[in-house]
Order: sequence, then structure tokens, then C-alpha cells
Amino acid sequence: MNELEKIIYNMDFIFVNDGYVENIIAQVILKLPLEVKDFIENEILFVNGDKEERASCINLADLRNQGKGEKGYIIYIDAIFHSISEEEKKYIIAHEIGHAYLKHSNVNKTTKNENEANNFAIEHGFSKAKTNSHGSNNKEEVYKKIDSIIKIIAEYKIEPLFSGEVKSREQREPKTLDSDDDFFMAIAVLITYSQNAQSNKVQEIWETDSFIKAFQDFNVEKVANLDPDKIINEHWENIKAIRFKKKVNAIVNCARVINKIAYKKGTFLKFFHQANIPERINNAEELERFWEGFGFLLSEFKKAEMPFFSSTTTLLHLLLDMGYDCVKPDLVLLKFAEEIGIFNKEKFVRLLQEYCLARSIRPSVLDLYLLIYGGQLGVKQFVKPEYYKNVRGV
Repeated sequence: MNELEKIIYNMDFIFVNDGYVENIIAQVILKLPLEVKDFIENEILFVNGDKEERASCINLADLRNQGKGEKGYIIYIDAIFHSISEEEKKYIIAHEIGHAYLKHSNVNKTTKNENEANNFAIEHGFSKAKTNSHGSNNKEEVYKKIDSIIKIIAEYKIEPLFSGEVKSREQREPKTLDSDDDFFMAIAVLITYSQNAQSNKVQEIWETDSFIKAFQDFNVEKVANLDPDKIINEHWENIKAIRFKKKVNAIVNCARVINKIAYKKGTFLKFFHQANIPERINNAEELERFWEGFGFLLSEFKKAEMPFFSSTTTLLHLLLDMGYDCVKPDLVLLKFAEEIGIFNKEKFVRLLQEYCLARSIRPSVLDLYLLIYGGQLGVKQFVKPEYYKNVRGV
């Protein structure tokens, strides 16, 4: 395990529920001195925000003085953060860490504080310069680039392994969820595997009855009334491969949100199907319905404070796992997005869906090609090693 992987594995102070953002934060922390790393671990929480900003740092000492909190800092990662280049993301994270490390107050925001935070980021090797946000952001140019990626990968594919994986992805059908309990369990599964948990270790737990015992057969009403601390005290030793105890809280809180929505709508499944998201995208009209439904779910999940699934990445991951025609904009795919000059996740995923319509290919299959192109470890088995040596230069 390298130093970056160690940081990612141990950073239980990050609550952004987005592997790509977690990786960006970890890359910033890796470049900082030990005393700053220790400060971050002990004093800072990174969480999702919902402001129309990129990121912001809150000094909780200000709130404590108002009787509203304890000493410490929260760095909010807000919506517009995802619309900028990776270089600028790192600079902004370092800038906000600077505010915290230099103990700046939110009550008296000054130009001096901003300059000091800017200098902190620059002194530690982060550039304020923005990457060209346009790149090759022309649809036909992007299509040609993807065509080329697919054509070249086809020359290095390992058969019949590659074709078997393509066929499996082409034949994926939406999951059959007959009850709110089924939906809750599907959500819980994704949470257990998230945030760089070792999938083989988590899989071993699912093959036992440890999760079933800890979460009451995934009965929504029962879990909604459980005490997360009690679950941790009684079951953590058997489920600790999920890495973070906060995931137990997230699963319980998901049950509570599902229960609350079900109380208002009759059932959670009834609410979910109100989004009217098509299971397959076969034409432009169905693509529009997908994004209208996605926007509805994302908005409602945010209002209900649904843990884990109130961001673009995690909600797309949920829909992908359920068998819908989309991709998860994770670290590997977002590097390709930046390569073609697109920094908005929804715009990027939609472009890939449009490409799939134009080329009569399933998004899940295109996802395979782009993961291979990006060098994801789990898909390297499908192409000859020469692909990465001769084509990708690694």
C-alpha cells in the first residue's frame, strides 16, 4: 500500500461520499508537512455542502462562542467544486486547509486572511492557475476520440474473456425490487463496499449472516429504530471490513429517511417510481426523461438528507447498480472527462449516454472501454499488457 492509498484508507475525517473527491483531498494531504497532516486529522472534517460555491471553511470556534458548537473546522465541498479542473480543485482544498491551519475566523473575513490562505496553498506546491476548461469539448471531436479508444482496445483484447464481459454488460437487467426492504438492502450493499473498502473482505462478510444480524434482516422499520452505537458495540468485530463506523450510522439513517418518505408517500418504492426514469435509454425522449427523473430524485434526497446518495456521483452509482443506462463518474472516468475538457459530472455522463445512442452501444459497455483506457486495476485483465506499454505508455 503506497502513501496515497494509506491516506485514503485511514481518512475517517472525510464525509463527502465521493471517491473522486476523496482522492483529490488525499493527494493534497500527501504533499503537506507532517504537522499539518496531524492538524487535519485532529481538527478538520470534510463534508458535502449545498451552497453555490466551490468550497468553504467554517471555524467552529466562532459557533462555540455563540453556544453552537465545539472547537474545530469543517471544510464544505460544494456543488460548483465539480465544475472546475483537477488542478484548481487541489488549490482550493489547500487554500481552505490554510484557513483552518492558520486559525482564521469566519466572523471577520479579511483580504489579509485570503492572501494568507492563498500563500499557504502556493507555498505547499499548489497552483492557482486554471486549466483550459474548454479542451476538445466539441461533441464530434469527443465522439471520434471515443471511437479511436474503442478501435485500439479491440486490437489488444483478450478473448474470450473480453467478449464475455461485454456480453454480460449488454445483458444486464434492472434489479427487481419488490419492497422498501429490498431497496434498503440495495442501498446498504453499496454503502458497505464504498470508500475503498476491500471488496473481497466485504464480500466474505456478505456470505455470512453478520450483516443480516447487525441490521435486522434489513427490515426498514426495525433498522430505523436501532441505535447505531449499539450496533457498533455488538457487531463491529464481525463487520469491521467496511472500514468506517460512520457507515453504520449512514445505513441506519438511510432506513430512517426511507421510512419517513414511505410514511408520506405510502411506500418508498412508490416515491422512487414517481421519478419515471426509463430502465433503458433508446431515444432522445427517454434520455430527457432520465435526467428529469434524476433531477427529481437528487432534489428530494437532498431535502430528506439521505445519507450517501445526495450527490451526483453516488446517485448515479445507485442507478447504475440497479441496472439503469448510465455510468458512475468515478476517479478514472473523471480523468477522461478532464482530458476532453468537461468538468461538470452531469454534462459528462449525458454526453456518454448521447454517444451510446449514436453508436448503438450500452453505457455499461462504454464504461468498460473507458475504465480500460484509464487503467483501472479491475479491468486490466481484459487486454494484453502491451496495450498499456505500447498505447498508454505506462
